[in-house]
Amino acid sequence: MIDVLIVDDMKILRESLNLVINRMEGIHVVGCAADGREAIQLTKDLQPAVVLMDLNMPIYSGYDAILEIKKYNSRTKILVLTVEDSEQHITKAFINGADGYILKDINMEELETAIKSAHKNEKYIAEHAFHMNEVKSQRERKAYFPENMDGLELTKRETDVLSLVIEGHTNDEIAVSLGIYVGRARNIVTELISKYSVKNRTQLAVAAIKLIN
Repeated sequence: MIDVLIVDDMKILRESLNLVINRMEGIHVVGCAADGREAIQLTKDLQPAVVLMDLNMPIYSGYDAILEIKKYNSRTKILVLTVEDSEQHITKAFINGADGYILKDINMEELETAIKSAHKNEKYIAEHAFHMNEVKSQRERKAYFPENMDGLELTKRETDVLSLVIEGHTNDEIAVSLGIYVGRARNIVTELISKYSVKNRTQLAVAAIKLIN
């Protein structure tokens, strides 16, 4: 049985998710939290296998809660469930330690798959979180994150650029930070995307973050 903690500041959504998830085979909701601080405490008390985490909440955000939970229990899987689909939000969530990222317009079948994938330590990112609607299957999504990335050799310049991509900087900002031309920064990012076998800079950042973690 996969124990799940639901974290969202909207009571109606917490209650709806509670009802739906408890109908899923092999999954059980052990508790609900209305903000990040409550999520941290309930995670300590209940030891859920998977936490469904909203990002934007009052008092204490989901980003901060992810960071704190991972500090004391890296085995707890955190699956972000949010309306935010921008590159900055996705990258920040993974930098803080998220294990998956799905959007609130997800259907229940995909939600069940995402929970079970997170529990099995499989990366799960909703296809439309990347605006990649042509991706039709989880198998194809997995292909965006090759397992042999740790064998790649990067130059110091590529490593510097990759670090700034992970932090969410634009090509213009990377160029200013490293004292290089914008065209050169753009070319390095393009080379990294090709080297890591991903399709865009957001996927590059997420893939690199998951490798580091």
